[in-house]
Amino acid sequence: LNRTINAAGGYMWVDLLKGMPKEADGSRNLPAEVVDLILNSADAQRTVFDYLGFISQLPSMPLDIEPVPGREFAVHMAGFAREDLDQLCNRHQRPLLVQMMDIDYAGQVQVNWPMIHKVARELVCNAIKYSPPGSRIQVEIAHGQPRSLSQGGAPASSQPDTCVALIVRNSPRQLQAIDEDGQHVTGVPYEYSELVFDLFFTIEAFPTYLEGEEWSDGTGLYVARKLLKRMGGWLETSNIMDHTGDKPMPMVQFTLLLPLTAHK
Repeated sequence: LNRTINAAGGYMWVDLLKGMPKEADGSRNLPAEVVDLILNSADAQRTVFDYLGFISQLPSMPLDIEPVPGREFAVHMAGFAREDLDQLCNRHQRPLLVQMMDIDYAGQVQVNWPMIHKVARELVCNAIKYSPPGSRIQVEIAHGQPRSLSQGGAPASSQPDTCVALIVRNSPRQLQAIDEDGQHVTGVPYEYSELVFDLFFTIEAFPTYLEGEEWSDGTGLYVARKLLKRMGGWLETSNIMDHTGDKPMPMVQFTLLLPLTAHK
């Protein structure tokens, strides 16, 4: 939190104001640069504290969660990716490949549509930020393994047989961060696979920003996982090898999981 606030100037403006001489009437003449610093810092801090207020409400905020047939959900999200997410990728010079596995999505998922759209957008924004310019981003809708849901607090006895998975993959770009061997970090190393979901955490020294991103400053993945947990789902990440091209390529993968349960 301190790092996020300090990235926008922190409270440096307080010391600047205190160090400026007062006029006879008690006023201070402020250079335009100091006024701009104060305004920019205040705006950034207000954004951070607005995030904190929003995040504090996540466990109890009203969510209109409705049961949706699994296939309907899969078809809808494939269409959402081909339209909304494709436009997002085009704006940032990333071609998007959308695939929906033609399998039986028997059962239903619990969904809040506005929030699931925002979570999907957050995952693609994350893929854009941490992929090389011009590289392809993949969105796939398929079956997922429900064992991951137990990490979200669901009892093992209530685990469903399968999940609908929305998978976002991107080619990793080299980061400025250095690992313990002195090499630049690429992708999401195993030891960071849970840390990236911590509030305000980023692998880089400072957050990476993307125009139009809903949740920034290291809050996006944290919020996305919390919202999915409200829907009985989960979010995880891993590094994989993509064998669909001419040669194997490393990829970063984020997987959104929603359990498929029997119709009541």
